Formats: sequence, structure tokens, C-alpha cells
Amino acid sequence: KTVALSVYGLEEHDLQTLMREAKAKDQVEGGSDSPEVYISHYWSPVGFTASGLRSTVMQLKWLLRDNPNAIVHEVEHVRTALHTPLAEPIAETVGAGLSGVPFDPPQCDLYFNAGYRVSVGQDANYCFQNSMRHLTEPAYWAGIISTCIERGVTEFVECGPGSSLKDIMIFNVYSTTHMTVRPYEKTRNISV
Repeated sequence: KTVALSVYGLEEHDLQTLMREAKAKDQVEGGSDSPEVYISHYWSPVGFTASGLRSTVMQLKWLLRDNPNAIVHEVEHVRTALHTPLAEPIAETVGAGLSGVPFDPPQCDLYFNAGYRVSVGQDANYCFQNSMRHLTEPAYWAGIISTCIERGVTEFVECGPGSSLKDIMIFNVYSTTHMTVRPYEKTRNISV
């Protein structure tokens, strides 16, 4: 079983250190012979989602409990640890299904969760390759949004099951650990 935690208020290296500790603790305490936890989503410089095996992620949650800088939220309804190596079996299944679907060259620039872009008219095979990559590689939302805005993108279409993109653009993810809510200044004229 896989679960995920959203963690705000820590730098990446601090979270990575705690994830290594959680893996070691999980293995020592017998939760898993192969403990696994990965950063699956990069929301901001201090905002991440850590996904992995339930026993390992629960060790991470335990390690974070007394950290005054961390705001932790257990993500519900996680069926797979997408954007991590744990999603390889799903990627293989999806890849087999999509391999027979013909892709046309894109008519607009396409930005993928893992930070890749396929430009107008590029080989359609890049769309397939990047679709597969984003299943097992982390989503770099903050970087993608910044890059898009810098390139002049003024309209976004979210294809996912939730409203992550809209949430990031509406709320200032770069504020203090209290996550002060205010409009994200660069996105005033952008529609989602």
C-alpha cells in the first residue's frame, strides 16, 4: 500500500535527510525489507509531496511530528505512488496501451509534469516519451509554472484529476510556513 504526505516549510535537503532516516528506521523496525519514499511533487522551494510505501511514509510522518517548521498533511485516496519509481508497473501498462495510439505533432507547446516541453510541430513520439516519463519522475510544478509565465503563457489547461495547478497559481506558495493566502502576483491575468 502506498501513501503520500504533503510537507511545507522544509528545504529539500532537510526533507531528503528525514526521508533517509525514515527508510533506515522502517527497515530496522521491520516495516519493510525494501523501504521506499520519494519526493513525488515539487510544489515550491519549501513545499513537497513525499510518496512511497505506507510503512516508510508513516516513519517520515513520525519524524516530522515535532518539527516546528513543517506543516504536514496526509494525502488521502492515494492508490499509487505516481511520479516515483514505484509507478513503473503502471507505466508499463499505460505504455503498452498507448503504444498503438497514433500521436500527431502538437499544435501548441506542451508542458509535462516532470518539466519537459514538446514544442509546436516536434516529432509526436516526444509526446509519448514524455507522457511515460511523467508517470515515474517527480512533478516540478513550481518550475513549470514559472517557466510558462516567463515564456508568456497566458492560458493553462489542467488535465489531471484535481485542481493542483489552479491551487498553486491562486495561492502564494513562496510565503512563510503559515502559507499566507494572497493572489500569486504574476498570475493576475492568467486563466486556468
